[in-house]
Amino acid sequence: MVHYSCDFCGRMKQEDERWILGFAAENRGVTAARREIVIAPQWDEDRAVDWLAVHFCSQEHKDQYTAALFAAAPRPLDTGTRLHVVRRPQGATKPKSSSRRDPTRKRA
Repeated sequence: MVHYSCDFCGRMKQEDERWILGFAAENRGVTAARREIVIAPQWDEDRAVDWLAVHFCSQEHKDQYTAALFAAAPRPLDTGTRLHVVRRPQGATKPKSSSRRDPTRKRA
């Protein structure tokens, strides 16, 4: 048997109770980060066990959880490196090379 607890207060869901089901995710990249939460139109037992599922015992707790989630903007990952995009000049053709060519070596 699966037991659900409110993601805000921790209270356990009883079988006869109507709860709110949502799905929360955070996508963090090197240059941007994004958070989102989607609320399901109704409780779905099959989807409630999803890895991204969040469960709420009341509308108030859903609102407080959402407010806390979006209170601070997510920060991009700090990898300590920067990505550089190298673009060929307009009209230039793609160089013919093997995958073993040193990309830092200049062509004559």
